[in-house]
Amino acid sequence: MSALPARVRVSRLPAPPSAAVSGALHRLAPDATLPGRLGQLGPDVACWVAVAGGRVIGCLLAERDGGGAWARTLVLDAGWRGKGIEGAFAQAADEALGP
Repeated sequence: MSALPARVRVSRLPAPPSAAVSGALHRLAPDATLPGRLGQLGPDVACWVAVAGGRVIGCLLAERDGGGAWARTLVLDAGWRGKGIEGAFAQAADEALGP
């Protein structure tokens, strides 16, 4: 895993995520399609969240397209950009799904 700030953890969401996590993602990205896709987690939709101090600060959603490739959508709180979280998300997804 990439070097992250000590209090940040990146982990894959179970299906279905808790109401608290779903609400946090909706607040983080109210205009994105991420919250609506969380109910579809499974073999073709996967999601990771970054948590800092008990607060959701980012999310990576990966969806398999018709050709079998994974399309990824990343949402990250602006104050946490450039701190290695983007790389940690990519590494976690690559390890689970392949590049």
